[in-house]
Amino acid sequence: MVQQVNYSQIAGATAATAALGLVSYCIYFDYKRRNDKQFRHRLLKEQKKIAQVDQKQQQQGKEAIQAALRRALTMINAEPVPTDVAAREQYFMEQVGLGEQLAARSPEHYVASAISFYRALKVYPAPHELIMIYQKTQPAVVFDLVMEMIGLE
Repeated sequence: MVQQVNYSQIAGATAATAALGLVSYCIYFDYKRRNDKQFRHRLLKEQKKIAQVDQKQQQQGKEAIQAALRRALTMINAEPVPTDVAAREQYFMEQVGLGEQLAARSPEHYVASAISFYRALKVYPAPHELIMIYQKTQPAVVFDLVMEMIGLE
């Protein structure tokens, strides 16, 4: 007589074998991690390399933002500032509105948002009050960028 193959038993045995292999590998890896000095040393080296690469990328990002702020600052200083009170008020409102829209979009637009807020700050009659308002209402990153632009001036 021919016996029928029970597929559920085969699938169960295969799954159990795979699970046993995974658990065995985990136990072996943990044993290696705890007892092999060279293995630990290699893992530590890899972690340090990854940390150095991350730090380097962050530094390059900061330098790129600094360069963008310097370029923007030279462009802003070259622009004529409105002299009429009504024109100044309209310019201020446009720049603040643009800055708020850019800040609300996404973090990629924070630099452009900070530039708009800085333009508005240049024409505002009481800049210290406006800085306090920015600190309370804008994301910390945008506020820090505006303060950085003030420091670069």
